[in-house]
Amino acid sequence: MEDEHRHFSVAHHFTVITGDKDTAAQIERIGRFIDDERPLSEPSFLMEFLDIYTGVALRELEGRGVCVPVISVYDPKAVKEIRAALRVVYHAVESISEVLAEKAKKLNHDHLRDLLIEYVGAVCDYYESSGVKPTLRTLGTPEAADVFHRALNDFNPVEKRPYYFVEHVIGLR
Repeated sequence: MEDEHRHFSVAHHFTVITGDKDTAAQIERIGRFIDDERPLSEPSFLMEFLDIYTGVALRELEGRGVCVPVISVYDPKAVKEIRAALRVVYHAVESISEVLAEKAKKLNHDHLRDLLIEYVGAVCDYYESSGVKPTLRTLGTPEAADVFHRALNDFNPVEKRPYYFVEHVIGLR
């Protein structure tokens, strides 16, 4: 009985998350660049995926002294935080999607984890230098994506943008 209830909760939560077309499109776009046989359109895998990568982002924030809430992707009350976590993953993947598409490569777990660590670090550095306390929600804003894009441009030698970051920091060759 508990397994049935858990399955219903996952399916219901997935429906809530993808209730808006932008979120569903982000999930689909992220899925194109992830190296796994289980598609993100499958509710149980999406929940597992979000659980892992929300945890990565939250641990990075916590490591910077930010007080972070405990977020469960199975908690229907956490929808805003889960959407924010999804946007963080989306913005991070989108920032290097052109290189991934051109190289015909996909991100494995380690690549994606390292990408998120770099994303959170760069965006937190920017917000902290501006006197703003970063949160999971601020990391998921379009402004945060722009900050990371600028950080990538500053990081990469001009003639190797953005391949140097993808190959030498993320380790995707």
